[in-house]
Amino acid sequence: PAKAGALRSALERRSMLFRVMRHALAPEPAMSPEPFAAAACEELPVLTPADKDRLTARYAENIDRILESARRTGASVVLMSQVSNMFVPPFAPGGQGEAARRFRSAIAALRRGNDDRAGRLLTESIDLDEQPRRFRSEYEEVLRARANPGDKVFFVDSQSHVTKHAAHGLLGGRFVIDLMHPNLTTQKFIAESLMDDFFLATRWKADVFDSQLSG
Repeated sequence: PAKAGALRSALERRSMLFRVMRHALAPEPAMSPEPFAAAACEELPVLTPADKDRLTARYAENIDRILESARRTGASVVLMSQVSNMFVPPFAPGGQGEAARRFRSAIAALRRGNDDRAGRLLTESIDLDEQPRRFRSEYEEVLRARANPGDKVFFVDSQSHVTKHAAHGLLGGRFVIDLMHPNLTTQKFIAESLMDDFFLATRWKADVFDSQLSG
């Protein structure tokens, strides 16, 4: 047993894949930070609100370029929201700042059983994060504003679809392996959202699709 424990410890120290998989398969974390979140924070710049506005504008420009290219070829485009790990604390030196305060208030609300308030505060904490590494509300607004089925541009809210499967309606380490990358189970839920809200809603009738599968 001692030898096996030493081997496991060595793997944990040397293998990022081992740490990621262990984290992905673990029970929902009790609102604890990601094991590698602090190191990631140190490598990223701190952004002001004006910086984040410019980042959102650049994001919108990139989406518009994609849509223009699709229009030239007549292709349909599906814009999808992105999942985020809501239980990773925002960048907050010394635990200060509005994002950190809202994160702490969210955890307090969750412990009192107020899931809706916790969800709102966690979303606001992500939006206010001075190192925005996750999908912010502003990005979703950009996508929703450009959705136009008549122009072959569709929006699928995959984040909301995945959230239906999460305890308290909040996404944590059982669904997202770091800050924004979905695990295999979450990839399945994202595929379901694409099938339900795009293919079955706009392309195929459910009964026709089911008959093709059974055939």
